[in-house]
Amino acid sequence: MTRATLNFVIDLVTYFVMLAMIATGLLVRYILPRGSGERLSAWNMTRHEWGDVHFWLAVSLGVLLLLHLALHWHWVCNLVLRWFRTPSSAAHARSALRRNLSGGAVLAATVLLVGGFVWAAQRATVESQAAAGAGRQERGGREDKEPQAASPVDVERHERSIEEEPIRGSMTVGEVVQVTGLSPDRMARVLGVQEPLQADEQMGRLARRLGMSISTLRERLEAAAREEH
Repeated sequence: MTRATLNFVIDLVTYFVMLAMIATGLLVRYILPRGSGERLSAWNMTRHEWGDVHFWLAVSLGVLLLLHLALHWHWVCNLVLRWFRTPSSAAHARSALRRNLSGGAVLAATVLLVGGFVWAAQRATVESQAAAGAGRQERGGREDKEPQAASPVDVERHERSIEEEPIRGSMTVGEVVQVTGLSPDRMARVLGVQEPLQADEQMGRLARRLGMSISTLRERLEAAAREEH
């Protein structure tokens, strides 16, 4: 296979992978919207399963882009070198080492940019979970010091919040804690889970892991929330 044929094949596969990413993105966004959980499916696959397909298509696209970059490496390096060329470096413009260093610098900057975004997102998620846990502990301490029975108005307000924002498969454990007022330990006992629940785990995945439908999981948690309030 010639270099031109290989380049054409990679570009063609990249094109179809991008089309598949667009199609699955539209499917997850509009046909299987948030909250559909186990109720809706397309070709026997739920929203979360299509989300997994979308993710692996993105990974495949990244690999194809790396292959495309490898096939055009000399062109990329020469272009970057021309961008940053100075009069003193003109004599070394054709140096293979200098070209590779220029292209490698751009590639390293790209990796650092993506890695920095992932690191910042993970750090923000951890800090958010820690803040939520501290808030629950503080509220728990106040309740221990000043035990008060919930008033009928508070009970009615809590039940209204559950009705206005029912538990959906796309919600995380942390979001359900905020809606229902149940602690993660209490949720685990209600669902019969032995290990601690992770705040970022989606309820749809949790329901599949426990072998129950999202509607059954919702009924159990909402009933427990009403009992506590």
